[in-house]
Amino acid sequence: MKFAEIPPLHVIVCVIGSFLLAFLVPQGNLLHGAGYQIVGGICAVLGLILTGSQFRRFIVLDKTELNPRAETHRVLMTNGLYRFSRNPLYLGMVIAIIGFVLVSSNVIAFVFPIIFVLNLQLNIIPFEERSLTATFGAQYLAYKAAVPRWMLWF
Repeated sequence: MKFAEIPPLHVIVCVIGSFLLAFLVPQGNLLHGAGYQIVGGICAVLGLILTGSQFRRFIVLDKTELNPRAETHRVLMTNGLYRFSRNPLYLGMVIAIIGFVLVSSNVIAFVFPIIFVLNLQLNIIPFEERSLTATFGAQYLAYKAAVPRWMLWF
């Protein structure tokens, strides 16, 4: 797998980048006040918990692969949070990145979650959807029609 196909590495780059921007471009540190820090901390923790719980669900509970290219990818995740979102793992990552951006206090760092979501929307998720369609066929297409990509209408 290439770096572009491994979202957890993107999260690490986004978090490090947020704090580097706060250090290197202090003019962007405009999110002052405990409120930003508290909300950011809550988002970061909740996002990491959401991501970790879904990662655990893949590996431990459903014993399937995270890598859509894997030959052993045999379980279509439709239970738990997957009833409400086809991508709760990625949703958790986005929430965590936004949280770390808020903690960093740098408004310029909001470029990181935007780029991350664009990469997911344009590259990673479409590839995974093609892979899941090829593997699960009509079962995945029915699931895809019934459950939104992110949540609610989006």
